Amino acid sequence: MYTKWLVVPSFCCLCVTAWPAQPADFELLPVPSNVSDPGVITAWRSQWGQWKKSALELAKYDKDDKGNGYNIEGLKWTQSSFVQPQLLMHDRLIYDRKKNKYTVEKYVKTMHKRYGGIDSVLLWTSYPNAGIDSRNQFQWLESLPGDLSQVIKEFHKFGVKVFLPYNPWDTGTADEPGMEGEVRMYAADIQKIYELKDSLGLDGLNGDTMHGVPMEFFKSDQPLAMCPEGGVPIEWLATNTMSWAYWDWQEGKPPPVSRAKFLEPRHMSIVCNRWSLDRIRDIQLAFFNGVGYETWENVWGIYIAMSKRADAAVKRVYTILRYFAKEVTSGYWQPYAKMLNPPSSAIFASSFTENDASSILWTVVKDSKNAAKAILQVDIEPEFVFIDIYHGMMLTPSCKYNTCNVTFPIEGKGFGAVLGVNKYKWEKQEKQRKLLKAFMKHMRHLTSKKLQDISNHVGIVKQYLVGWNQADKEKYMTNRKVPPVVRNSTEKNMVLVPGSRSWNFVVNGTMIEPVPAWTPDGRDTFGVGVQFPWESRPWYNHSKTLRIPPFYIDEQLVTNDEFNDFLKEAKYTPRDQTNFVKHWKTAFEPTKPVVWVSREDAHAFCKHNKKRLPHDFEWQYAASNGTSQLLYPWGNNPPNTTNMPQPYYGKSPLSIPESARDGCRGKLCDMVGRVWQMTDSFCDEHTCGQLLRGGSFYRPQPSTLFDPNWYFPQAYANNLHSKFITLSESYDRSGTVGFRCVKDYHKQ
Repeated sequence: MYTKWLVVPSFCCLCVTAWPAQPADFELLPVPSNVSDPGVITAWRSQWGQWKKSALELAKYDKDDKGNGYNIEGLKWTQSSFVQPQLLMHDRLIYDRKKNKYTVEKYVKTMHKRYGGIDSVLLWTSYPNAGIDSRNQFQWLESLPGDLSQVIKEFHKFGVKVFLPYNPWDTGTADEPGMEGEVRMYAADIQKIYELKDSLGLDGLNGDTMHGVPMEFFKSDQPLAMCPEGGVPIEWLATNTMSWAYWDWQEGKPPPVSRAKFLEPRHMSIVCNRWSLDRIRDIQLAFFNGVGYETWENVWGIYIAMSKRADAAVKRVYTILRYFAKEVTSGYWQPYAKMLNPPSSAIFASSFTENDASSILWTVVKDSKNAAKAILQVDIEPEFVFIDIYHGMMLTPSCKYNTCNVTFPIEGKGFGAVLGVNKYKWEKQEKQRKLLKAFMKHMRHLTSKKLQDISNHVGIVKQYLVGWNQADKEKYMTNRKVPPVVRNSTEKNMVLVPGSRSWNFVVNGTMIEPVPAWTPDGRDTFGVGVQFPWESRPWYNHSKTLRIPPFYIDEQLVTNDEFNDFLKEAKYTPRDQTNFVKHWKTAFEPTKPVVWVSREDAHAFCKHNKKRLPHDFEWQYAASNGTSQLLYPWGNNPPNTTNMPQPYYGKSPLSIPESARDGCRGKLCDMVGRVWQMTDSFCDEHTCGQLLRGGSFYRPQPSTLFDPNWYFPQAYANNLHSKFITLSESYDRSGTVGFRCVKDYHKQ
């Protein structure tokens, strides 16, 4: 996601200006034309060394300033915070809905077992559900179950720092109470962010879509790590100690160099490639640069797992980088160290020298498939001891005068690491030597199995339709005749829908991301959407001939009055009452649709009335007038204000609008455009979601006409549904989501 616009105050009006625009490749330095030619490398280092000096002088960058983020004691942890997952709070590994409890310890221990643990975590809550109702990004946090500050404390107990996202594009939803006169994307949001820092114990802020978090967001006396998604311009380098890195390493080329880290070696770039099915090359790129990696798997409900090989690679290389964090963040980084292998070997190395020059770490990657003996040439004085740190083995270099050739094995598409230690330091500092030998033993264990012998397969996570059973399969997926209906059969306030022996169910899921250009091969969207029982994988387009037995469907959306009667009759009390019928606190409007109810609440209502929630295809069958296949409940003409309510484009609607004048087809009313309606629920091992139908009246708008609209997409047509990622009862309840029930027809 990238947006470039910011609302800022002018004298007497609000004007629109841009976050500083950056060229597409501004995060990287151009690669040398020939890394095997010492002359080319010397010229490259000289050219970009001069550029660095001039750029820092022009920006008046002072690396020693006390207010510089890298010198602030409360932010020095960012310099060794290498591994960070973006953790969707909806993930079943972090929250157990049945037990209504967070499982932080389980999550942290699972990540430690898989890939050696995490240094920080980005807790994601709102997008892509944001905009379904008026809750702003901070109010979604308040909708989470339990106490988020306790969740953060639990992460801290395991040494994990916690980030929250900041979505600058979220200006179309409700203003924070008491801040209605403040400017969103600026003063109001900054104030709220620091309130959250104090109340939650927050460590960092991820600037979603931002090319740098502006320095106005940074307070040196209240350290909060700034980590923009889109890299960081030099002007804000001192206040953005971290940044994400969407880097492009072109095939057949040397790995590129991080511009931010080249300028400031203490900066922590975090390589991210959310849709990648083969992460090894991204991990290599991070290792070459001595920077972090985003272990993001649950991409807003689309689970793109890291392979076992990627897990092993992350565990190995970040065990090394954590141990040698002092070297990696020193001011003496030289990309493209001299390798004596032929260019076809595609072996590339960087050197990181400790500030006192007593030790040097080389990080090495191989971009071609075949294993090789890598030969590192080192010009060094005085005498050094060399260690194959990756494999945990001592090395015997071939030295002549002050030049040593250091030979070590490296896998195809693999990693290597060499440590050079001043011989005096190695022999005299017994404690450090013992620690290093213990580390070498650990690395021998970690690398005992070749990466190539570990599976790199990434499979699509299968989903299931919640509650579907063999009886449903026979009911909807066979070619048996459907019973005829008796026309005078009635159920109170319900419409009888005749069945069909063979009805073609065709529906498309609305989708913001991914777009084809961002996916691994430009086509495979890998697990987006849902997986109906007749499908082999999740997808967003669905087509199936189904048997639809006759059924009854509620004429109207369930009203506040009807739901209130149910509460009295059934003595129903939800387990989690947060946000439960929240709108009743301000006004009880008896005939309007009930909202702010969870799926559990709706299911309990339907069950109490001997009904159930409709399947997605049943809702569509009823809305499209059965085999007539209408595009909208009223026909095939586009919506207007006579057949659905006037959309609301403001921030905070006061109430749900009345029904449209022609909002009924026969007795079936308000199928589209008033409030969303629940249908089927789907789960995989990590995430659950429910399909919503009919759209709603609420349509928040982006900041400007130039911005992408990241808000929850509408679905007014009968052949569209939208997927809401579910988390908990409190979170799922929404001011624009209601429901109606159905009931199976039985001949009377």
